[in-house]
This record gives sequence, structure tokens and C-alpha cells, in this order.
Amino acid sequence: MDELLATPPATALARVANLSGQLRFQIRWAQTPRVPATSVLGHMFIVAVYAYLFSLCVGSCEQRRINDFYCGLFHDLAELLTRDIITPVKRSVAELPKLLHQYEAEELHRKILDPLEQEGYGHIRERLDYYLGLATHSEFNDTCRCGGDIVKLDGFDHLHQDYNADDCDPKDGRLIKACDVLAAFIEAYSSIHNGLGSPQLYEAMARMRRESSGLRFGDFNMATLLADFD
Repeated sequence: MDELLATPPATALARVANLSGQLRFQIRWAQTPRVPATSVLGHMFIVAVYAYLFSLCVGSCEQRRINDFYCGLFHDLAELLTRDIITPVKRSVAELPKLLHQYEAEELHRKILDPLEQEGYGHIRERLDYYLGLATHSEFNDTCRCGGDIVKLDGFDHLHQDYNADDCDPKDGRLIKACDVLAAFIEAYSSIHNGLGSPQLYEAMARMRRESSGLRFGDFNMATLLADFD
């Protein structure tokens, strides 16, 4: 059994699964004690569930619901490479987000996407590329496919009114971002209400409220949802 566990995964697909599984040991808010602690893998799953449920609420087509779920499920995959860098650090230097994204893209290709392509998993590689938003430089862009090309759209209304059809392969990037913020907000809120608060958690909640004040997706209003946690 020890020899079996020590044997590296035999295929690129198995290696991706093995790498992704490591995110269950990686804790979010690593510099801020919280109760309960949240793994990156658990956070990704929660975001995926929120994304699927909200896509149902706004009347998304079937392929859009699928895309939103898997985009949420893989949106933090790059943290395998960079670990959990807190938002204030990311924003402390103007060029840092751009440099991080460039590094993430290069490493994702080297360690995950290119091996999948080389071993015959091109269709999986293509879907991961789309979910991770590498063509538009962010997984949080609203996108679709037109004639096989990935097109960045001008917000939720543009996507919902003109491309809400399975053959357009639509994806709600901004909605995924809202779900990511909602999951982080609830992580901070639950810790405070479990008796373990800190200035960092209160500051994070206030920042997320401010940043979500104008987020609206059809009848779904992010500010109204967060107000329920007052």
C-alpha cells in the first residue's frame, strides 16, 4: 500500500486530479484565524454551487449553468501555484496583479494544460482553458463563443439578452466573481458570529459590502443579499 501511495499518478489527467486534491490542505485566510477554517477546495465547491443556483435564478440556458458551475469549481486552481495571497497584498503594488496573472498563466500551461494536450486530453484542456479565462486574461469576464472564437462581452445584460443559448457556450464571469465575494463574506461573517472576530475580518466585510453595492444580475441584487446579514 505504501508503494502504491508513493507512486506518481500515471497520466496527466490523474496528475491534475492529484494536484487539485492538494487544495483541501490549503487554508484560506491563512494570516487571519477563523472558525471554522475553510480549505481552498471547499471554497471552490461552495462558489460553484452558488454560481449554479444563481444561474438558475436568472434563467440561464443549460450550457451556461454548466459553464458557471465549472468556472466556479476551478476559479482558484491557480492557487496551487501561488498559494493564498490576500487581497490587500495583491493591491499594494500596481503591477503585482498583472505579474501574478502572467505567472499563473505560464505555470498553468506548463504543469496542467500542456501535459493534458500532449497526452490526448485536448478536449479537457480546452474546457479548462475556457473556465480559467486564459483567452480574455480573467475567469471573471462574461464570455461566449462566436464561430469558434472566444468573445468577451459587455456585461450581464449583453450576455443574457443576446447569447443565452447553448450553442453560444456562454459563461457569467461577473456572476462568478459575485459568488466568490459572497462565499468570502460568509466565511468572515460566520467566524465573527462563532466568536472569533478580528479587525481584518470586519475590514474585509466592509470592503466586500462596498464593492458589491452596484452588482445586479437581472432580479438578483448582491447588495440586498448581503444586507440580510446585518
